[in-house]
Amino acid sequence: MKSLITPSTEAVADWLSECCSERLTFDINSEDATRGYFKDDFRVQLGTGPDCYRKARSALEEWKMFPSSMATLYPAVPTVEQGSTLAVAFRAGPLWTVNPCRIVDVTTTKSAVGESFSIAYATLPGHVEQGWEQFVIERRAEDDTVWYAIHVYSRPKWWPVWLVLPYARYQQRRFRRLSGEAMLTTVRNPQHQLTK
Repeated sequence: MKSLITPSTEAVADWLSECCSERLTFDINSEDATRGYFKDDFRVQLGTGPDCYRKARSALEEWKMFPSSMATLYPAVPTVEQGSTLAVAFRAGPLWTVNPCRIVDVTTTKSAVGESFSIAYATLPGHVEQGWEQFVIERRAEDDTVWYAIHVYSRPKWWPVWLVLPYARYQQRRFRRLSGEAMLTTVRNPQHQLTK
């Protein structure tokens, strides 16, 4: 969905309901799934200890990792469960793009080396990119540090993005940096309440 005006919540909700039955445009489990894709990773330490981990996990479940200065989510707080659909709206100059995704994995792990919580989604038709993105909170047992990470496979799907690829790649790097800042701000905010 592309628009020269800010998309209304109703219009995005209607369009997103049409996307629910669509097949993913990326399957990380398929053979050679990532060939021809850009691979990007980002990591920042959020703090230490169990309280930091709980706050970081809560922030992820509330989608606080999306910087409001750069992205708008539809719905505002998507349901964190496999199969849920959401859309991410970005503005580039005068153009808004609304990009549909489906959550493909929500995982909690705990072992001798630590614990982690992650949310991953893949793109649906209509997204200007094609790929998969995972957001992870990790607490390491060795030093009790808590980390926020983003792992991405992506490539342009909408042909104009190929024409401005350096700019698109810059915006992706900017998103990851701002996402890390958003998580740091949330975790360090004493007013942030745990959802569980």
